Amino acid sequence: MKWIRMVRWLLMATPGTLLAQSPEARTASTFIFQDCKARWTPQQLTLGNALVQRQWRIENGLLINTSLKDNVTGKEQLLGASPQPSPSPEFEVRETCRKTTITADTGKAVVVETTALLVTIQSEYESYTLTTHCKIFPQTPAVSTWLRIEQKTALATAVTSNEQVTGIESGKSSQSVKTDLTDVLLLSHVHRQLLAVTLMDHTDDKDNLVQVNTYLMTNPSTNSWSSNLFFLEDQFTKEGLIFLKEAPLPYARPVKSVADLRQNATQFAFTGLGAGADSIRESYPFTILLYQNGKAGRTAVLQQYQRRFRTYDAARDELIWHSIWGDRNRDGRMTEGFLSKEMALNRQVG
Repeated sequence: MKWIRMVRWLLMATPGTLLAQSPEARTASTFIFQDCKARWTPQQLTLGNALVQRQWRIENGLLINTSLKDNVTGKEQLLGASPQPSPSPEFEVRETCRKTTITADTGKAVVVETTALLVTIQSEYESYTLTTHCKIFPQTPAVSTWLRIEQKTALATAVTSNEQVTGIESGKSSQSVKTDLTDVLLLSHVHRQLLAVTLMDHTDDKDNLVQVNTYLMTNPSTNSWSSNLFFLEDQFTKEGLIFLKEAPLPYARPVKSVADLRQNATQFAFTGLGAGADSIRESYPFTILLYQNGKAGRTAVLQQYQRRFRTYDAARDELIWHSIWGDRNRDGRMTEGFLSKEMALNRQVG
């Protein structure tokens, strides 16, 4: 009887600890797929797997970065919450969000893709609906986001500047970018290297198809770059972040953007949705990946992510390899005799 009275006393003395739940806990929803997990309330979204976890605060229907955690090393990557929501449309969101609906499901973009966990945040305003999509694959240190915009009435959008970005641009205005954002992160730049990858086309005219420019991030400054692929790496630990815009090369995009990355000290603003001007439009996906072990690690992570878009099938893939580089699209050369010679040469080189 004595221990029963003690338990009764504990329940009466500490109701807040043992019995009560916060309003957020009562309204939280969870969706789990393999090692991927999404958890959300009306105020917050957390999405991750065994390797990476991202967290956002939900304000006026848009997402604000609050955490980016490497689950392998246990390190938090962000210095703090972002000053701007992202992704955000080309116009400034001044209307009050009337309703936000969050759902989660699994799916594939194409039949050969690996199944992913998808979270949708649909926010309705008077003049438009903004839908943010978040995507994560199992056992892959990558999270992708993109924005769908549905305008009910015409709005004044941001004016595109004629400014051209050829590489690194210094001394620009230090004002925060507020529109046309794919992502905004507060990141440490001390003892970091930024690698901007330039990918070239027209293989008949160019031999060096991949160029990597490295920049030291020692002094706080304002810079901008155009590229589809960036690496931000700690020079001591060789751990880093990969930023990938899944879009055509800058010169080939139907909708041009002045820059893909604008850095102002610790603020890294990735810009250029590329959504166009239709009343219903969608941005390019923007993906953040984490890696360890320097160049070898980031190469392995990118290859792992790429393979999520086409599941390897031994009965279908890598049965034959051939190259028609330099043939100037002369399809007439692709005969049985030509392919037989190619296969014989391949056997000689192993």
